[in-house]
Amino acid sequence: MKYLVLFFTVVWLATCRTPARQQVTGKLSPEEAAESFASQCNDSEESKAFYKNITSEGNCRETYLQLSGAYQEVQAAQERKREADLDTSLNLTEEKPNDNGNLFLYDSCKEAWFDTGLPYRANPTYFTMGDAIPDYDGSKYTVNGEKLQLKYLNIYEIDKLIKPGGGNIPSSLRGIWWMDGNPMPEVVLSTFRGRYDRESKLFFLHYNAPETYMFLPVKSARVQYSVTNALRTEMVVDFSNVDPDNPKKGDLLYIYSKIALFGILKNKKMPTTYVTEGHWKRESFSNCYNLRRLVDERGKKLPVYDYFIQVTQKELADYKVKEDNILMFPKYLGPE
Repeated sequence: MKYLVLFFTVVWLATCRTPARQQVTGKLSPEEAAESFASQCNDSEESKAFYKNITSEGNCRETYLQLSGAYQEVQAAQERKREADLDTSLNLTEEKPNDNGNLFLYDSCKEAWFDTGLPYRANPTYFTMGDAIPDYDGSKYTVNGEKLQLKYLNIYEIDKLIKPGGGNIPSSLRGIWWMDGNPMPEVVLSTFRGRYDRESKLFFLHYNAPETYMFLPVKSARVQYSVTNALRTEMVVDFSNVDPDNPKKGDLLYIYSKIALFGILKNKKMPTTYVTEGHWKRESFSNCYNLRRLVDERGKKLPVYDYFIQVTQKELADYKVKEDNILMFPKYLGPE
């Protein structure tokens, strides 16, 4: 039981984007990982502002208390309501507004189309990359026999630096994906290093694999990366009830976590719904975001890339990151 409490504590607090007071590096045991998150709690105005929508007091420590039975009961009631509303939760039949030459996108969380205000470009290209990205030599890790180090990459050149998921990956997951609206530090992921078991219909992707996830360059992302590395966390996509190569609108699957100590943890509070080609609706507890294909399996930037640039630059400015063109990612250095 104590290990289960530890796991949910780590996963819950891993969603924090508030800057940590200290950077955690190297390998951590699960106990050390949990303690490292506890040490980030403080009663500063910044912490209170971040937690005001999560807890009544806006206090980081109170977040731990939310793992109590009372909080779980509230979550269970919300889950029952979500399942009851599932059939009508997606307004997938709404027609796209009249085309005015701009890029329109569908927000599956708000069930509405919106005008990005950007001109539609079928083949986005960028001739001005802005200032050169700064050098950054972050912590080094070893994952599945591969050495890697946290580095910066240019958001304009993701398609040149990161390989997209290709032929061995289910068609509906191929490419490089943007987690549009994700409250966690990770912003982009590539499915290239994933593996699909056609017998079990499970897709596995190691959270810490090199050149897989790209994060906002904030301290809490570095802490989160250290914790998931210590727990050896994998993402598991369950295609048991969905055709992985030809899903239909409204098809529902679940994304679980696989932890070395616990195996696959099946959490029904994190459903994923197919919206249309290159677009999934992701839900995680009370959060919702749009998973959008950013680069296809051939390495071609898609029209949504322009909006990704705009949104990411705003997020970097909100977090007072000096550069407006960088993300952090685990760069492959070679075999162990």
